[in-house]
Amino acid sequence: MESGLIVINKAAGMTSHDVVNAVRKIMGTKKVGHSGTLDPMATGVLNVFVGQATRTIQYHSEPLKRYIGVLTLGYTSDTLDAWGRVTPWEDHGPVTYEAVLAIKEKFTGDIRQIPPMYSAVRHKGKRLYQLAREGVEVAREARQVTVASLEIRHRAKDTYELDILCSKGTYIRSLMDDMARALGTRGIMTALERVESDGYSLKEAVTLEEVAQARDRGDFSFLIPMAALFPRYPQMLLSDEAFDHLSHGRPLDLPPMEGLTRLMYRGHLVGLGEGLDSRNRVVQRFLSEVKNGSHI
Repeated sequence: MESGLIVINKAAGMTSHDVVNAVRKIMGTKKVGHSGTLDPMATGVLNVFVGQATRTIQYHSEPLKRYIGVLTLGYTSDTLDAWGRVTPWEDHGPVTYEAVLAIKEKFTGDIRQIPPMYSAVRHKGKRLYQLAREGVEVAREARQVTVASLEIRHRAKDTYELDILCSKGTYIRSLMDDMARALGTRGIMTALERVESDGYSLKEAVTLEEVAQARDRGDFSFLIPMAALFPRYPQMLLSDEAFDHLSHGRPLDLPPMEGLTRLMYRGHLVGLGEGLDSRNRVVQRFLSEVKNGSHI
């Protein structure tokens, strides 16, 4: 079975779980997972891992993700976006582009935001969106998130395109609504595309249809092999003896490793290690496909 990462360009209307199920059918395996949920209405980068690569998901922890979203002022919604119950905001007045730019600094850097009711955050064991569907609203604690950069472009009257580089856990819908409130009105998110996630972008992305067509041709060029994962991590080449020790779970006598390090053997990613001096340890092993003679 082929293992690796597929950067999917998700279509609107699909849940992240829908995409995982589709990849399972295409690739003929249950070993499929993703590294970051994308809302059904959103499009763009969803990193999907297949086979042995599912064991690397927890180590894909790039701190920032990039989104392109559209904010439309003068409306409110129970979901804070165009896919909920949308109503015009009666107190909406004229807002200038200059006024929007003037609040940019307030929403850049470390900020606090309250998760929307239509979110997967848990409250007493229940998802907030489940409570919201029952007509129940509960108090939520504000959380700190980071907006590393925020660019705002005027597209049309009361419509602005936001280019956002932010930390994991940032709710773009909430950010837009908070910005609208700061302008003395309300606003909703009318489009959202994730353009970068965990170091991968739309440049590497393919659609599910493209994956299925390539798979039917026996072409796996859409699959980023495991050996190419974690390009920013240093690598350490293992000798035959070290690989034998790794295969049998014996301690490895290796040079110090600062942070996570790729353990490579004959062109294969066979493990991840970390530690300094005597504290070196292997945190994950990927051996089965090497032993089976398959390409990773």
